[in-house]
Amino acid sequence: MAEIFESSVHFSSRERMDVYLDTNAISYLDSHPSWDPVVLAAARMRLCELVQSGSVSVFVSYVLLEELLGILPTDRSKYARVMSYLWEIAKTNLLLATNDMGRAEVAKAGRLEGNERLEVWAKTVEVYQECCRERSIRSMPQRTKQEFARFEREENALRDENKEELGTERVGSILHRWWENPESRIDDWVAGFLEKNTARLSLPEDRSKWPPPRAFEAIWRFHAYKMARIYLNVGEGRRIRGSDMFDTHHYVAASYTNVMVSDDRDLRDTCAQIPRQLFMLESFEEFMAKRLSIKKA
Repeated sequence: MAEIFESSVHFSSRERMDVYLDTNAISYLDSHPSWDPVVLAAARMRLCELVQSGSVSVFVSYVLLEELLGILPTDRSKYARVMSYLWEIAKTNLLLATNDMGRAEVAKAGRLEGNERLEVWAKTVEVYQECCRERSIRSMPQRTKQEFARFEREENALRDENKEELGTERVGSILHRWWENPESRIDDWVAGFLEKNTARLSLPEDRSKWPPPRAFEAIWRFHAYKMARIYLNVGEGRRIRGSDMFDTHHYVAASYTNVMVSDDRDLRDTCAQIPRQLFMLESFEEFMAKRLSIKKA
């Protein structure tokens, strides 16, 4: 059994928090079946106050915006409320897309800091305007659903094919050995990725001049999450979901903050398998109590 990892991030309540709310978390701030609307309204106001005071910064990702589009076909008014509030608290903190973040890390030869992780202002304004133009993005939720379904079918077929070829018990045994030392295994996969993409990433031909794989945080985290999902899906027979690919990008984005808010059990189980966790992973209720001082009752 692979080791279960916990976050090594610790900070006091006086330090500034960089927060990443996943799709459900930001939606829950608008409405939640087991939370009083009055309490949620107080929570939204409290979070706004913390953002205004500079003690909290909220970050947005492309994948978060795309997933939120799923609200639009069934509840346009909720979509408008959630999107408006999200941009109010996030301001211009739009994180680079995973691919662009990886390229920027390679160009810098290390982890991005401060505004280096963000889209340029003009691009952020353009994205904000697109989010407000419902007509221009109305078809995207259906494409997202289709992509989820395709991914789920392909991944399940691949898993079933491997099990049929090798046998369920043997596949599980192989994957448990494969994931016994995840950090070095991830390093190997990232090194292989860099070798295959040397020209595209503009890496020097002399490999001795390359930083270690862990220096490229987004690339390393992207591979780490996908590999952890392979271990859980194939090695332990966990359910494969179409949204797994989106969760990979959520995880990369959250790795450039220090608090991620998510109730997604699969995501939380996957994070527990990844070493050197860079952020505190909190449930919606934990975040409300610990960071906003608001309790359910």
